[in-house]
Amino acid sequence: MKLYSHPFSNNCRRVLVLIEELGLDDVEVVQVELGKGEQQQPEYLAINPNGKVPALVDGDLTLWESMAIMHHLAQGTSLEPKGGDLVEVIRWQSWDLAHFGPNLLKVVWERVVKPMRGAEPDETLVEAGLKGVARFAPVLDAQLVDKDFVVGDSLSLADITLATNAALAAPARVDLDAYPNIQRWLAGIADRPSMQKTALRM
Repeated sequence: MKLYSHPFSNNCRRVLVLIEELGLDDVEVVQVELGKGEQQQPEYLAINPNGKVPALVDGDLTLWESMAIMHHLAQGTSLEPKGGDLVEVIRWQSWDLAHFGPNLLKVVWERVVKPMRGAEPDETLVEAGLKGVARFAPVLDAQLVDKDFVVGDSLSLADITLATNAALAAPARVDLDAYPNIQRWLAGIADRPSMQKTALRM
């Protein structure tokens, strides 16, 4: 298998976390040089017509979108549970994609990425992102009352999806002090070797 990736992509990171959790040693990670525009070259667009990372080539199967890649790799493992728990995993992944993630990542872009590029953050966008985080974080905090994992009694794709985004709160100076259950859960997930090994360097 080949995973087309970039070390600064959080979408790639969640796939890499999963690969570490599964102990997969047959995945070749190919770095796509985004700064050089390799993602827009015909060779790569034939793999992912969106010109984005990650993308996975597994034999005759080519997949893009990190969630699809994660579910493909996790099939038949405890990380992708069955029945009602699988529906819950998908629900929380969808919630992250639609609500929590976009608001948090808006702040990350303004406070972390823009300064790295020599640009000033737009405080209006920062405030909008923080307002969104404040709206949706209590939903996750309530889910995690007396729980170590988002769904069920063990790590799942939901935890990996949510934690790789939530871990960006600290470098973006997003205060999670009002959400003790998120903090406790995130500390536990962040301490896993898979998260340590794949941590984004900012």
